[in-house]
Amino acid sequence: MTDPRKDDGFSEELKKLGRYDLIDKVGSVDRPPRHYDVGIEPVKYITSHGLGFLEGNIIKYITRYKMKGNPVEDLHKARVYVDLLLKQYEV
Repeated sequence: MTDPRKDDGFSEELKKLGRYDLIDKVGSVDRPPRHYDVGIEPVKYITSHGLGFLEGNIIKYITRYKMKGNPVEDLHKARVYVDLLLKQYEV
């Protein structure tokens, strides 16, 4: 079994883009805290399913809402993105 926190190439992509200034700043992005371990990282699910920004944020907030100190906050954030997505289809 592979460690879900291992660097999956994100830092290397930043190097290719010449964004050395961001590598240290994104350490928590490519190695999320243990309390976000849910089997598959939301970003991997989102990209592998070709989801857009709104859908991706819905997945992100719904996946982690029980894992933080204030679950209501993440549920409200998810609702904002659900409402924005609904507006696109209710035209």
